[in-house]
Amino acid sequence: MRNLIFGMSILLFSIAFVSCNNDELDNIEKEVTVLQDSIDIINNRHKILLDSVSSIIATLNKGEDVNAIKIEQIGSLFEAIARQPEAAYTLIDANEILYKDYTELLPFSDKTIINRGVAIAELFDALARQPEAYSKLDSAATKYLGLFDATSMSDDYTEGKARGTALAGLFASVARQPEAHGKMDTIANKLIGEYNASYMSNDLLDVSKAFATGSLSESIARQPEADSLLNLICIRYLNFSFINK
Repeated sequence: MRNLIFGMSILLFSIAFVSCNNDELDNIEKEVTVLQDSIDIINNRHKILLDSVSSIIATLNKGEDVNAIKIEQIGSLFEAIARQPEAAYTLIDANEILYKDYTELLPFSDKTIINRGVAIAELFDALARQPEAYSKLDSAATKYLGLFDATSMSDDYTEGKARGTALAGLFASVARQPEAHGKMDTIANKLIGEYNASYMSNDLLDVSKAFATGSLSESIARQPEADSLLNLICIRYLNFSFINK
C-alpha cells in the first residue's frame, strides 16, 4: 500500500512537472512568435525603405522633388507601428535611412507640404487601429513631420489642401474609433493647429473645407452617433458647426 501511495505521488508530481513545462513552452512559443512578427515587419519595412532610396536616386536624376518623396514614405511607418507597437522604436530609428528628422526637409516645398498632409491622415488611421500606440506614433510624427508652426502659415492653396487632407483623415478615423477622439485631437492640434483668424485667412479656410467636407459627410453617415465629436472638430479646426444651425 505504501508503495502504491508512493508511486501515485511520483506520477502526480510528474504530471504537474510536465504540465508546468508545457505552460512554459507555450509562453516561450508565443514570445518567439511575437518576436518573429516584429522581425518580419522590420525586415519588410527595411525593404520598403531600400526601395524608397532607389526611387529617390532615380528621382534625383530626373530633377524631381526628393523631399516630397521622403515624407510620403512616413505614412507606411505609422501603419507598421500600428501593426506591431513592440517594434515601434526600432522602426522609427530605421527610417533615418530616409532622413533623421523633419528639419532636413526645410523649407518645405509645395509638394512636401501636401504629402505631409497625406502622412498626417495616415497617422490618424494608425491611431484608429491602435490607440494604445499613441505615444509611439506621437514620437514618430514629431520626429518626421514636425509640429505646427503658425509663423509658417500662408494663404497659399497648397497649405489649405494639405490641411484639408489631414482633417479628412481625422474625420474618418474618429468615425471609425470615437473612443480615441481625445488622442487624435491632441495630435491634430500639435501637427496642423486649430483655427485662428490671426494666421488663417478665409481663403485658406475655404480650401481646407473643400478637401475635408467629403470625408465629413461619409463619416457622419458611417457613425451618426459620433456627430457631436465630428462637430467639435469642425468648430475647432474649420470654424464651422453643423449642429443646431
